[in-house]
Amino acid sequence: MVLSDDGYWFAPISPLTWKIDSTVYSVGDHRYNLARINLKIWHEKVGLPDRSPHKFRHGHIQYGLKNAEDIADYKAVSMNVMHSSMSVADKIYSRMKDEDIHTRICNLGANSKKPISSKDETLQVIQEFLEYREKNRTH
Repeated sequence: MVLSDDGYWFAPISPLTWKIDSTVYSVGDHRYNLARINLKIWHEKVGLPDRSPHKFRHGHIQYGLKNAEDIADYKAVSMNVMHSSMSVADKIYSRMKDEDIHTRICNLGANSKKPISSKDETLQVIQEFLEYREKNRTH
């Protein structure tokens, strides 16, 4: 099923069958409420607290960006949610905790090595680098 340009902003999934409802051909008067209504029915059915479609979208984006392995993955997540550019995802969704920044910086290029996870290990790596540089310095 290909969605038209004037169709829903989401796939019209039936809360009864959990499949795309192929009988939906027009937007109708309740375009922005249908996803919210269907999601509420699903939450009630499976016993989850009610969350807005926007919160699911936000969670999907955060999960995708956190698990992106390279810039192409990052761009794919941004394009999948129809952002006008990657800068939207970067400005709104890519905030990182200091601990995550530390771990990622310490592990740049460490695919074949044991990841660095503590400050002591970080200091040890820096010390080894400084010793290596001093030993191999040409005057």
